Amino acid sequence: MKKFSRMIGSILLSVLLASPCISQGFHYDGPEDNKWFFAIGWSKDGKRLAYGRYKNEQSPVSDERICNMSVVIQDIVKDSTLWVNAKDWSSSDSDFPQSAKQAWLYFDNLSHINEEVWRHGIEVVSPDAMINEVSGNTIYLENDLLTVDTKVFENDNEYFKKFEVRVTSKNLGEKVITSGEIPHYREGITLEGYMFNPDKSRMALILSEVGGAEYDPQYFIVGCHLRAGFIMTGK
Repeated sequence: MKKFSRMIGSILLSVLLASPCISQGFHYDGPEDNKWFFAIGWSKDGKRLAYGRYKNEQSPVSDERICNMSVVIQDIVKDSTLWVNAKDWSSSDSDFPQSAKQAWLYFDNLSHINEEVWRHGIEVVSPDAMINEVSGNTIYLENDLLTVDTKVFENDNEYFKKFEVRVTSKNLGEKVITSGEIPHYREGITLEGYMFNPDKSRMALILSEVGGAEYDPQYFIVGCHLRAGFIMTGK
């Protein structure tokens, strides 16, 4: 019986050591110091993306500076947040980070981030190899050209105003990929860049809420399938 128990124990230990969560760990090195948005990795099926957001700005209600970093795992098919972990600092804190790299040190020590990344099948990839920055609203693909148009609808609501993001394909037509609300003090939505998923069937568009002199941009992600959902309009 003791021999059998030792054999079972050895098998369980081997399984634990072979587990990606135990043996591989979370090896993301952290963002560059000047990165306000950074990519961490994709799931193999290209439907989930892990990324981070960082901001360090003057508080609108006090003399302090405020800092925030959040790590997000997002389903880019449904544009739903699967998991998020955030940390806030104020300049009166002794550990107030002066850069994104410093802020990442807090997350680098959290074991449950490793567990969530593994649970969602995220494979860490160098962000420099993933993010394509853009100037303007045009994305040049190998066999197509996309135009990303953002529109904000002014209204009498003193708190929020509605927006819409439309993607037009030169070959396939157009589609609205997201709509929603932004704070009224924001001036609009800007396309900052994009990332292809591993099989290049989809892309994640990096957008930001801009405007409001005392506020840094607020980055967010919207998924876009590169073949499905477009409608020819006859224009």
